[in-house]
Amino acid sequence: MRQLLLLRIHWLSFITERITNLMRIKEKNKKIKILLVIYGDVHFGGVSVLINNLLAKMDRSRLDITLYAFGNVADEGCYRFYEENGVKIVLGEHDRYRRKLIAWDLLRIIAKGKFDVIHCNTGGLELTFISMAIARVFGVKKRIAHSHGSKRSSVPYGRREQFYQRANDRLANIQLSCSVEAAQHLFGHSDVRLLYNGIDLNKFTFSSDLRKKARSSMELDGKFVIGTVGRLDYIKNQKFIFDIVKILKEKSEVRALIVGSGSFKDELVKYSEELEIEESIIFIDANDRIEYYLCAMDAFVFPSLSEGLGISAIEAQAMDLPVWSSTNVPRKAAVTEKAFFMDLEDGAGKWADDIFEYCQCHDLENRYDRSIDIRKKGYDICDSAKVLHDIYLDRK
Repeated sequence: MRQLLLLRIHWLSFITERITNLMRIKEKNKKIKILLVIYGDVHFGGVSVLINNLLAKMDRSRLDITLYAFGNVADEGCYRFYEENGVKIVLGEHDRYRRKLIAWDLLRIIAKGKFDVIHCNTGGLELTFISMAIARVFGVKKRIAHSHGSKRSSVPYGRREQFYQRANDRLANIQLSCSVEAAQHLFGHSDVRLLYNGIDLNKFTFSSDLRKKARSSMELDGKFVIGTVGRLDYIKNQKFIFDIVKILKEKSEVRALIVGSGSFKDELVKYSEELEIEESIIFIDANDRIEYYLCAMDAFVFPSLSEGLGISAIEAQAMDLPVWSSTNVPRKAAVTEKAFFMDLEDGAGKWADDIFEYCQCHDLENRYDRSIDIRKKGYDICDSAKVLHDIYLDRK
């Protein structure tokens, strides 16, 4: 009788262990449901393309990803790019700046989706708060607030903004930022995990053959070419570049490549006509061939009024371009000795003189592979993707 009892206990223990192991295997193979939230439209530029590039470098076999973009516009190529990485896309049904309607979108999506992770990349104080608060109400266990923006003026935040900072600090149980400045903006402190906006170093490496091809196809041979990459928006301050071009026209046959899309384009076209420099400005819609246009440039100009980091400036330095940024761009964006910072109050004349004098004294045709420098600074997309992937899967 005793032997039979021991046999039953042994058998029960064996069955229990087997069931436990099967449950562990099932849990290990379970897909993690992730909701990515981005501000604006789905297009080639900014956070939208950064997130997609990060996903492209991950093992996505255990990730079930949905992307919600506040905007209701999607670039066809970028949309397809996301789909190829296995991402389901939900576009906003309303004006992206109407907070109440955005909150309603998020309520429906989160309530229906039963997500394990929400990864909010809006950068905005109020919109991050809305995303984090709704996620907490519906029991999303891992709430990631990821700051990509920074404060837009020197005026101290008021009570409203400080409330959102404190709320974001409490509601997000994982806090990420691309820079100290971006962390201070979203959370009110810098005690967060820095996740650098990495770039694809295989893609952003200078090629003399590509430079010749790009300059020839755009009829830029013999011309002095400056340029910038970014959303066409007031905050990116492209008008300041036009002021620089106006001055440089007195010194050389100059062209400016303005790479990006946005609602500010009509205003920029009008301003170029007012300055009578429209023949010197080449507008290029946002696309996935940024390295092609960077190769064609002689200097990169980045006079932003506000930046969380400035990934475009890092991409330009990876192509061994000299880069002139405003002092509103975090110093973390300087990854080579060819990064220069100037105050916008110095005026377009001083900027134009510095850019022209530097380029006159340096070889613009022969550039070098800067991938080792970029990687040492922590801006390799593969490293950034691994960090984020491990966060999703609870790996240390």
